[in-house]
Amino acid sequence: MSKNVPGIIISLLCLLTACKKTISTKEESLSPSSTSSQQVPQLCAVREDAARTAAASRTKTPAQTPVVLLIDFNGQQVQNSVWDPSGTINCPAVPASLLTNSMKDYIMQGVAEDYSGFFVKVTQSEQDYQAAAPARRMRCILTYNMTGQFGNIGGLSFISSMSWGDNTPCFVFCDVLLYNPKYIAGSVAHELGHTFGLRHQSRYSADCVLQEEYHSGFGSNALGWAPVMGLSYYQNLVTWHNGQSILGCDQWQNDMEIIKSVSGAKADDYGSSFNSSTVQLPSNGTKTGILENATDKDAFLKNDIYSKRIKVTSNGNSDLALEVYNTNGQLVTVYDDPAGTDVNVVISGKKYLRVRVSSNQPFVPAGDGFGGYTINVSAP
Repeated sequence: MSKNVPGIIISLLCLLTACKKTISTKEESLSPSSTSSQQVPQLCAVREDAARTAAASRTKTPAQTPVVLLIDFNGQQVQNSVWDPSGTINCPAVPASLLTNSMKDYIMQGVAEDYSGFFVKVTQSEQDYQAAAPARRMRCILTYNMTGQFGNIGGLSFISSMSWGDNTPCFVFCDVLLYNPKYIAGSVAHELGHTFGLRHQSRYSADCVLQEEYHSGFGSNALGWAPVMGLSYYQNLVTWHNGQSILGCDQWQNDMEIIKSVSGAKADDYGSSFNSSTVQLPSNGTKTGILENATDKDAFLKNDIYSKRIKVTSNGNSDLALEVYNTNGQLVTVYDDPAGTDVNVVISGKKYLRVRVSSNQPFVPAGDGFGGYTINVSAP
C-alpha cells in the first residue's frame, strides 16, 4: 500500500499560524518541545519550486572544490530573495550573552561531524563562502526574534536550494530552540540537508500508515539513535539514514548518496592494509581520523614494545570498535563496548590496529554510522 505524495508536493509539520503565511515552498523543523509523545502541530502541504531546481540541474557545477557550508552567526539583511522578492528580511545576530563562543564552537563541531564523510567545508568564514562556486555553497543564518515573520519554528529552508546558485539562505531560530547548542547544531545540519535535496526521514507502520513525519529514532542513553533528517535533538548518535521519507512509505531516501551526488565523497584519510606504509601511532600523543562511510576501516601501527593505554573516542556520530592484530596480520582480539561508543584498553607489544564502526549497534540501522574519532596513546 502506497502513501505517495503527488509530484512536487511535500509535507511538513508547522503551526497553523505559519500555514497561513504567504511564504511558500519551504520545509520547517520541529522545535525541541515537539516529540512523538506530545501533541504535534497540524500538518499542512506546500509546493516545492521544482522549475527552479530543474533549471539548476541542467547547469550542475563539477565537484572540483568542496561545498562550502557557512554557519553565519553575524546577522544578515536578506534582500530581494525568494523568501521576500521585493523586500528585506532583517535577521539579527544572537547576542553573546545568549549564544557564547563555547556554544558556537560546539555547534560548529557538531555540524562538521555530521558532514565529515563528504567533500564539504564547514566554516564561519565569509571569505570562504564568497570564494566558492555559487552552486556549491550555502549560508545558514542563525538568528532569533523572528517568530512574527516565520512562526514558531526551529528552522526554515528550500529543498535543493543550494543548486540554484543565487545565495538563497536557510535559517535556524535559536530562541525557538531554547539556545540549546545540541538542538541548534542538529537543526543547522537538518536545514542544510534540505538544501542538498533531502526530505524528512519518516516512520510508518507495517501497513503503511504514517506514524511520525520526523523519525524520532530508537533507544536511549549512549547508544540511542535518530536520523539527522528526523527529530535528532534527544538522541546521542545522530546519522544520515537510508529510510522511508515523507514522500511515502515506499519512497526510500538514501541521505548519504544524495549528499554525495552534490558534494562528492571525501577522500579516505587512512588505508585499511597492514604494510610498510601503515601510519604509525605516536608513543605518546594523539591521532585523529574519519570513518568516511560505514564500511571504512582505518589501520595503524602501534610500534612500541611497551604497554600503552589506547583510547579511541568517537566525535559523536559513531559507535566504534578496535581490532587488534599481531605483526603477522592475524586477528588477536576485538574491543567493542556493548554499552558505549568508545574504546579504552591497554595493549602490550607491537601490534596493528584497525578502527571501524561497531558491529553490535543495537539501534543504529546497518550502514548508517560513520564520522570522526581521536586516538589517544598514553602510559597505562
